[in-house]
Amino acid sequence: MNNNNAKFAFFYALAAISLAFMAIAVGLVAFFVIDKEIADVLVRNNYYSTSQLRFAISALIISAPIFYLVSNQIYGSLRRGTLILESAIRKWLTYVILLAASVVALGWLISIINSFLDGELTNRFIAKAITAIIISLAVFTFYLLDVRREKLTKGSSLTLKIYSVISIVIVVAVFVTAIFFVESPALVRAKKVDQRIVGNFYSLNGLINSYYFENNVLPKDFAELRGHDTELYTPEHIFIDPETEEDFGYEVLGEKEYQVCADFRTSNMENDDFREYSNMRHEAGWQCLKHEVRDIKKI
Repeated sequence: MNNNNAKFAFFYALAAISLAFMAIAVGLVAFFVIDKEIADVLVRNNYYSTSQLRFAISALIISAPIFYLVSNQIYGSLRRGTLILESAIRKWLTYVILLAASVVALGWLISIINSFLDGELTNRFIAKAITAIIISLAVFTFYLLDVRREKLTKGSSLTLKIYSVISIVIVVAVFVTAIFFVESPALVRAKKVDQRIVGNFYSLNGLINSYYFENNVLPKDFAELRGHDTELYTPEHIFIDPETEEDFGYEVLGEKEYQVCADFRTSNMENDDFREYSNMRHEAGWQCLKHEVRDIKKI
């Protein structure tokens, strides 16, 4: 038996880590759905929420199979007698798993209460608190029942099997829900490209403003900007599409007005991050965004 201590210590440690990731992932998906269904005008649920949702999917894909495979090894060893039910290592490491679950639960509850004190809607707070408590209680009751077993009776084994089946159903349901809400990798990449283009437009605006107040006229084209003698180095990438590496469009519209054009992959018209920046809102496709030079001292 002593020769197996290291092996079972590894199994229990791996189970604790994978269980923690599973619990966090399930909670993140549940919180995302709550935020979607109970909207709060003071909270912008776009990039950061979907980013957490992608993390949850990744965590479930990796941690769930590992947890159930390792758990199967542990309980198979118990049935075969290679791991004794009353062994000290089993007792200690089961409590380590409970400790990991406690840390996750405490972290959730602290974060939820902090959000509530920061002004989050009461019904969102209640829904998230109930979700965190349910997940924590499910983990606690399962392992408490397991660690307190004195014999491998059919009744106790059946109870744990029911817990296991229910947990698998919940994990699969959560995973399917997350897949339903998450954006495809291609769409995420397209949005990131568009965000890079918008960032380049901001840099171009600053460069064009600087050029105007030094020369009292707008540049005719990007060639004049590229050759403009500025104190700071102007990187080439701000003039071009990050994927195609083709120049953005540029046209002078008036004494102080101009437009910069690009082929956008997506629309950001419903993106809350750009609600306050109307000059950077765009549809998908070739779009020209109009701008006006501003006095640098007033910016």
